[in-house]
Amino acid sequence: MLAFLSPAGLVCPGASGQDPDTPKGLALPSQRVYGADFSKEVFDAVSEGICNQLVVDLTAYGPRPSSSSANEQARSWIQDQLRSVSNGRIQVEVLGGRMSVVGRLPGWVPQPAPAFIVGGHYDTVSVSPGANDDAVGVAAMLEVARVMSPYEWPLDIYFCAWNAEEIGLLGSNEAAAILNARGVSILQYFNIDMLLVADNEALSDARVLVAYNKDSEATYQDSQYYAELMKMMSNNLGTSLIKTVSSKSASFWWASDHASFIGNGYEQVLFAFESGADSDDAYHTSADTWDNPSYNFTLAQETSASIAASMAFTMAHSYGEPANLMATDVISRYGSETYYVAITTPTVLAVTACWSLGSPQFTLYAPSGTLLETFLGNAPQLNQTVFNVTVATNGLYRLKVSNPNGSQSSVQTKIQYDTDIEGDGISDRYQYWTLTGLYNTDSDGDSLNDAYEIIIGTLPMNPDSDSDSLPDGWEITNGFNPLVPDSLLDPDGDGLNNLYEFRNGTDPRNNDSEFDGMPDGWEVEYGLDPLFDDSAFDADMDGITNLEEYLMGLDPQVSDMRTSGIYTDVAIPIALIGFISTAAVAASWLARKNWKT
Repeated sequence: MLAFLSPAGLVCPGASGQDPDTPKGLALPSQRVYGADFSKEVFDAVSEGICNQLVVDLTAYGPRPSSSSANEQARSWIQDQLRSVSNGRIQVEVLGGRMSVVGRLPGWVPQPAPAFIVGGHYDTVSVSPGANDDAVGVAAMLEVARVMSPYEWPLDIYFCAWNAEEIGLLGSNEAAAILNARGVSILQYFNIDMLLVADNEALSDARVLVAYNKDSEATYQDSQYYAELMKMMSNNLGTSLIKTVSSKSASFWWASDHASFIGNGYEQVLFAFESGADSDDAYHTSADTWDNPSYNFTLAQETSASIAASMAFTMAHSYGEPANLMATDVISRYGSETYYVAITTPTVLAVTACWSLGSPQFTLYAPSGTLLETFLGNAPQLNQTVFNVTVATNGLYRLKVSNPNGSQSSVQTKIQYDTDIEGDGISDRYQYWTLTGLYNTDSDGDSLNDAYEIIIGTLPMNPDSDSDSLPDGWEITNGFNPLVPDSLLDPDGDGLNNLYEFRNGTDPRNNDSEFDGMPDGWEVEYGLDPLFDDSAFDADMDGITNLEEYLMGLDPQVSDMRTSGIYTDVAIPIALIGFISTAAVAASWLARKNWKT
């Protein structure tokens, strides 16, 4: 099973793509996605049972022709579901006179940025409850909404249920025109219409068809890439049910709602539909019910999961980093695992691996099926370079890892490559949607670039986002949260709060900033310099050094040795210091003091 790993997880910056001078160590706001790949998490979260139940619930309204009362009831139900599955995060509206339901899960990247759309239609013909046509499309959309909503993604995701599809794609055509007029740029529209009947004579990896736009204006990145990305997710994370097909060979290509988007200037569309359409005898009949014995809800689950994972993988990107995949599998003797990689630009496909036993063989194939490279391992390896292959053709590459002899082996394979998902000729590692130009700008002078501030949620135009008198950059450098006031905290327990330490240049994470054996707070109390090693000095000239005075609990500014009222230079023998508990003295001193600014 392939697991996708990000370079930096949920912690920025550094390796996750920040400018090298950006301070390190702050976790992102809860579930904000940047440089972290949740494709496996969202794939695994999609439930076949929930998909099934959603179809049961929607078809309970019966046939839902446009403008009917059942249609109106279904529309209200869909709106409620979008709000419910997202805990209110999805902003829902009814769009246009045809009353299509459009929900938007807001992304955190500033507009204008491209958006994803997932949709199906909720109306039916007059005689059919429409379980497959197209309650399953609405159910898939709602289930994708459920698993995506816990995260704060960089891009907007629209979740849509179109109306009046059965009378000429009227609802989606109207909505596409409105979205276009609003300036919404689409990265990909995943249209789902009829999934539940499989062609059981087809190969197991061709049970769901995903058609991509192949007209003269569409580029590979516009559509085919996302169809192949869905296949990649289905294979690498699921049970490999998806086959991609060109729109030129898809007989139903112009009969569903994605066609409305093409008509309104959007080339970035694909169409997921059933492979068994030719044998679907319930189409537009009263037999199109959720309990039809020919229906297979596993197809809906895997399609939904592949869409969710494709979006999550795309939005795992971080500035300055290539794409990274990691596969870990136990491969039996004579067994094998196959992984797909969708390539969008000329790049070096770098494969490294480690394994415990056996001698795994790695074989890379081009989209055409041509053998590109083979590597045979030998003894167990911890970090073996398998190959670095320059690939120039866009498409779905296949890496086969086999175990031709020996015992079963645990093999971990890492794949790294560059992408160009928008087809603009610039590697994605040098772009991050609308943030690209902000990585070299620091508008508020807090030592954090504006892009980084947007990513972590601080204010690019305010050097102190939480108004605690501590600059955001200083807080991040010292491991504090610039969104939570913490100026009065004393994490190093030296009796000096963070604000005092900031203003005076001491280290808020180290109670002895200059490592002279005396706590910063003690030095400040007695007029010494916590930024200068003055442990060997004798401020009161009583023959006792500052460090000795601290260890004995004395005042370094008052002479402690007198004879007949006259100060002397007689020093207490150093041996006496050993009888004094340093910890006890320090604890006693701290108990007496409560330093503030």
